[in-house]
Amino acid sequence: MSTRSYIGRLTEDKQVFFVYCHFDGYPSGVGTTLREYYDRPEDVIKLLSFSDISVLAPTVEQSFFYGRGRKEPGTEQQQITYDEFMSEKIDYRYLFDEYSEEW
Repeated sequence: MSTRSYIGRLTEDKQVFFVYCHFDGYPSGVGTTLREYYDRPEDVIKLLSFSDISVLAPTVEQSFFYGRGRKEPGTEQQQITYDEFMSEKIDYRYLFDEYSEEW
């Protein structure tokens, strides 16, 4: 069963760049992986650059992306405001603040 989540990056002007992640979106799954392996702005930017994620792994190379792996169109990262991101209906949301460098 899937536990859906959004993974995003917050910019100084309160814009959020994000992708959808299909599996293991709960804090002990995706949340732990993000905190342990994607803790620098450049790592988060790289992660979000591929497309929506089916399975998040400790490295980008090990992760499975809908656009990169399956060549599915329309799975690129999206951009919305912070308020829009926070009001999205999704099981979990993870937001990396690129200035404080914290999730």
